[in-house]
Amino acid sequence: MDGKMPAAGPSPASEERRRAAPYDDDDARDGVNAMRDAVAPPQGEEPDHQVPGRGNGGDDGLGTWPVRQNPIPLQNKNQAAHGVSDVREEVAPPQAEHLVLGHGNGGEGGISMPQQPQNRYYLVPEEVFHRGWNKLVDVTCENTQLRRQLAASQEERASLREELRQAKQWALISQAAVALELLAPLHERRRAGLDDGVTPICLLCRLSPATVALRPCEHSCLCSPCSMARRMCPYCHALTTN
Repeated sequence: MDGKMPAAGPSPASEERRRAAPYDDDDARDGVNAMRDAVAPPQGEEPDHQVPGRGNGGDDGLGTWPVRQNPIPLQNKNQAAHGVSDVREEVAPPQAEHLVLGHGNGGEGGISMPQQPQNRYYLVPEEVFHRGWNKLVDVTCENTQLRRQLAASQEERASLREELRQAKQWALISQAAVALELLAPLHERRRAGLDDGVTPICLLCRLSPATVALRPCEHSCLCSPCSMARRMCPYCHALTTN
């Protein structure tokens, strides 16, 4: 006896479990490392977040996949093509087909609107430009003059129409007044109830009896001298042929 205790061997139960589920040394080493990382994560690294996914482990047949939290630096198209890595450079935004109105180039809450077509400018000789400019000035002056003439003609026509209306109204009033004045004696005789056999008085001179029958109206309202001097019946304003 050297004073050393003999090493204890595996139990029969553990041997049976090992035979039922065999695995190699690499699997055992990975399992030990996984347990150590789960108990105490390494310094300087953040624990990865696990999301459900398909895998070999788990009671429900679903495994977990690790997700990195540290951001991945963006690279521009030159870096992607030539394999150059520089975290200080950022990816340039692509050329957009629409303009965005907002804070900055593309602020949140901006309004998207299509680009307006650009104006095209053409160069012309100086002589052609001055010739066209002079023609434009002449046409503008002619248009202004025509507008003024049209306004003046409209005002003149309106004034002539007003004068014609007033003259017509005055003529009607004058004719009505003359007719009333001439017919007043006849109305007086009718109101007085005089006999029809009494000879009426001339409506113009009011002195001589009205003995002349006017043609073609056949009104007897004038004397002979007045009928020769007047060519219109004072009663119906018809032209006479006496």
